[in-house]
Amino acid sequence: MRAVNYSEVLQLVCELAGFTYATTASQTLMRLRGHISRRFRSIWECDYWPELTRVQERHYRSDYASGTSYAAPTTTTSTEVFYPPTKGYYQVLRASTGNAPATLSGAYTTNTAYWYNAQASYSGNDWAASTVYTVGTVVRYPDNNRYYSCHTAHTSGATFDATKFGILTPFDKYIAYEQAGQTAIGEVRDVLTTDPQVDRLFSTANWTLSRNGVQVPDGPAIVWLEFRTRFTPLLGDDYSATATYAVGDQILFNSSGSVKNFYTCVTATSAGESPNTAAAKWSLIEIPYLFQPYLVTGAFADFLIMDGQMDKAAAQNRIADEYLADELQKLHDLQPQYQRLAVSGAYHSSL
Repeated sequence: MRAVNYSEVLQLVCELAGFTYATTASQTLMRLRGHISRRFRSIWECDYWPELTRVQERHYRSDYASGTSYAAPTTTTSTEVFYPPTKGYYQVLRASTGNAPATLSGAYTTNTAYWYNAQASYSGNDWAASTVYTVGTVVRYPDNNRYYSCHTAHTSGATFDATKFGILTPFDKYIAYEQAGQTAIGEVRDVLTTDPQVDRLFSTANWTLSRNGVQVPDGPAIVWLEFRTRFTPLLGDDYSATATYAVGDQILFNSSGSVKNFYTCVTATSAGESPNTAAAKWSLIEIPYLFQPYLVTGAFADFLIMDGQMDKAAAQNRIADEYLADELQKLHDLQPQYQRLAVSGAYHSSL
């Protein structure tokens, strides 16, 4: 992406305000930073800019990892995973490390001693005393109306033996707004059943938004999510070589000469680990080149409002709006983009 440095935007705002950038008081620079950040969000979220829009393959749960310890389920929590070899989702039944959800013996067979196929709902006969239960048998326990899968073969006694069963939780198919190793989701544009960047014959899945994420109740096991990346406000203080930073901390860093940009910490640092000396621990907050004119004039307009110069602010606001309109015209009119062909109709789903 073609980008501009934050210090360049800030300097241009200072010049419009009649300040000498190099000698402007830090308190004034912080005020201008707030104006720039607010305008940054405004233009970021006003359209699906190509620079900010992503199409990514997504799973509803994290991939199974063989070296991970998975805890036994409880009445309130359970662990579900996506298993790439079968393209299926599984719920753990008891504490497990190194026990794969499925085994290959001609065809993949679910490892029902530790896992069960994740489903939206379950069915089975009521649990009964003095009954032989084999591994993989699902029962309903009348006392709490919950379903359980037998992971240890046994003959039941007079009371329900929870150590021989794993409780089953209905599988809620959603893509969390934040998934480990994935780009955080801002606003969702569409959920697709194949990759629209390489396959024109795709379908759109039914989806809604919830507090958990993007709900795709009848979607296929794998979907492609089209979304705008999440906006990050510009809040960081100047970098300190004596400070340590935690994941998520933000700094304003002078990388060379007078060039300053904001960075977010992605891996905890030790003192002295800057974006120059430990680049892998920092992520640059990029400002798209096309945003610069709007940010400069819009931030200056907001500065004038705070200074009580309402007439001058209105004039600058009009100029800012014109800059924004120019960029939107470039996006939608001067660069005509033909919509991909969406195919309506049912698609196979095993979940």
